Amino acid sequence: MKEDEAMYLLSAAFWSVIRIFIAYFISLLFGILYGVLAAMNPRRERWMIPLLDVLQSVPILGFFPIAVSLLVFVFRGQRIGLELAAIFLIFTSQVWNIAFGVYETVKTFPRDIAEMATSFGMNPNFLVKRIYIPALIPTIIYNSGVSLAVGWYFLMASEIITLGNVAIRLPGLGTAMMGYVSQGNLVGTLSTVSTIVFINWCTQWFLFRPLIEWSDLFKFGAVGNAPEEPGIVAFLRNNIRWEKLSRQLDRIIAWGESIRKHQQFFSFLRYAFYVALLGLSAYFLYWLARPPYSPRLIQIPESLIVTTFRVIIAVGLSILLSFPFVIKAIRTSGAVKNIYTLAATMGSVPAVIFYPLIVRSIGREYMGTAAILLLLTGSLWYTLFNMLKGAL
Repeated sequence: MKEDEAMYLLSAAFWSVIRIFIAYFISLLFGILYGVLAAMNPRRERWMIPLLDVLQSVPILGFFPIAVSLLVFVFRGQRIGLELAAIFLIFTSQVWNIAFGVYETVKTFPRDIAEMATSFGMNPNFLVKRIYIPALIPTIIYNSGVSLAVGWYFLMASEIITLGNVAIRLPGLGTAMMGYVSQGNLVGTLSTVSTIVFINWCTQWFLFRPLIEWSDLFKFGAVGNAPEEPGIVAFLRNNIRWEKLSRQLDRIIAWGESIRKHQQFFSFLRYAFYVALLGLSAYFLYWLARPPYSPRLIQIPESLIVTTFRVIIAVGLSILLSFPFVIKAIRTSGAVKNIYTLAATMGSVPAVIFYPLIVRSIGREYMGTAAILLLLTGSLWYTLFNMLKGAL
């Protein structure tokens, strides 16, 4: 590779890493806040978790109109608006995994401990800061590695912003990869993919691997010698003003608890949201049903059924293919961390890389099968992550 192309990839990697980690930290803050609030209050749980589940099922391109209309047009097409739109799209691929992990951990935490703390007069601040947050550390660290891999997987869809007939390409590895793929530049494509894999491998191996080992210290019922503290933990402990951060956390918790005093107002807002959603759905159905009818309207039910079956098949294959790795992780000591690192690294490879290989291998006449295999490139690693978590 020429020197100017190497410098181009280096610059692109810099911008992509910045976007990925900004989106990750926002996802981390949002996921912890959302998951804890949902798990600690059954009334909030009834609508927050179904909403989270629905939003998780929306493809990243489904959030594209929101990103364009609210961020790009608000900033009148300036670079800051485009960057915020790209970060928002990456955020929508990372946040659900963290939020669900936080919710599950708080929800399954032994209730007798939380009840004992409450019976001794401990306020919600103490419960969250001293009990739930430490218990969340293993889940947060494990799911963070998964979220970063998913962010890299959807990177290309995030860095190319389409405004009407104009596609604005932000500097980054996703844009570089798309350019090389469209040009048929095999060397450039492989170099870009190798850069993504290398960055993610370094992140997993040097950051999350030692953090996962250290997080065993916070598992409920952990026994034995305390694991060695990673360098990143020592750096954060010595350089972050934790007292100030603790006061900010107190304010957030107090704000969450203050919501209880305004339940009637928030109930009104929730029902108003449902009514508005119902009205928009009714108008959308009316818009679809009024003539002239689009020929594609008739194809929607059939396409929905076909797509659902493809997703079910892809998920089923992902479960079957994950079993040998999980069994290996259970039977072999230390294998789980190696499999986790491998899955996180391979899960960062964008699907567009597999498309030419799959189509050339099975032919264009079997595009249905090709679609299932493409779904498998994303669902396999995500399924393996969740099944592997039980072996840790």
